[in-house]
Amino acid sequence: YTISTAQELANFAYYVNNHSTGAAYKGKYIELLADIVLNDWVINENGEINTSAQEWTPIGEYGTFFNDSFEGTFLGNGHTISGVYVNTERSYNGLFGDLKYGSIKDLYIKDSYIANGSKVTGGLVAHVHGDADSDQGIENCSFEGIVVSHSSKNAPVGGIAGLVHSEIEAFLFNNCSVSGKIVDSNNVATYLGGVCGNSGCKAIKYINCSNDMVINGGKSDAYVGGIAGNGSIFSNCVNNKPLQSNNSKYVGGITGQADSIFSSENNAIIIGKDKVGGVAGSTKYMSACINNATVTGNGAVGGVSGEVARALGCINYADITNNSTGDGYTGGVVGYSSAQVNDCFNYSSHISSATSGTSYTGGVAGY
Repeated sequence: YTISTAQELANFAYYVNNHSTGAAYKGKYIELLADIVLNDWVINENGEINTSAQEWTPIGEYGTFFNDSFEGTFLGNGHTISGVYVNTERSYNGLFGDLKYGSIKDLYIKDSYIANGSKVTGGLVAHVHGDADSDQGIENCSFEGIVVSHSSKNAPVGGIAGLVHSEIEAFLFNNCSVSGKIVDSNNVATYLGGVCGNSGCKAIKYINCSNDMVINGGKSDAYVGGIAGNGSIFSNCVNNKPLQSNNSKYVGGITGQADSIFSSENNAIIIGKDKVGGVAGSTKYMSACINNATVTGNGAVGGVSGEVARALGCINYADITNNSTGDGYTGGVVGYSSAQVNDCFNYSSHISSATSGTSYTGGVAGY
């Protein structure tokens, strides 16, 4: 199947959503053969939104009364879809609403505005699911624009994907990038991330991903990260834009919480509440990670990670501030470590703890 025009893309969305044909594309390849413009402009140079833009209906819908997920592989072939405008209350909002068993590769989205007042929101795809045997991923994709959640629920929000469901055994984000901003207007989202909001599956990997989205929002127990709210493995990822989540528990330039992080870097101001780090809020293991920007939090605060079991060969170059009203753990590299911190270095002279309780403060590790 091939797509070359805006009308053909709209027809494809219609067939998936209205003819129960999503499953008919299982194992099939949809190829984009040309750049497509859905609206001449959606966001102008002043950041104003064209609210008169033609509304896009996401490809694939999934819910209690319908199951029209897209189940194939979409090949962008390096082409761009620009002018995507979605601003309705729907379970899953994005260029794609629901992706099941499938993958998306080599696709670029520009000048686009994706908003949702209901559930999950993602710039490229809102909801991804499958089963334990699914071989799925999003590779060589980018999103440039604004993603907004107006939801009163704790719905996840992401620049590429909103939610990757836990039923999938493994999923890969490879060479994905985002720019623009993510806004959680009611500060109720539980997961926010530049590339993905909620990485719910058991083994999700982020390789060579970058974030240039300003991210604001998150509820009190939220997971917020420049690349992802949470995830399994991160490698060679970079965050370049400020992240402010004053109420959130896990906040990091790369991820709020992870299993392992390798060779990743933060270059922008990070502000959070509890476990806060330039690279990660909390992780089990990290190596060769670098923080280059100020980090501020209230609890366990570190230049590279707020909380970690083991850190190896990590470096901090920026000021760290802990404003906890209780006990505080503040370190140039790690706020709190439950195991080992080896061959790590701090090059900042400002490691500040203004805690009113017991203060554990160190140049490399607070505890």
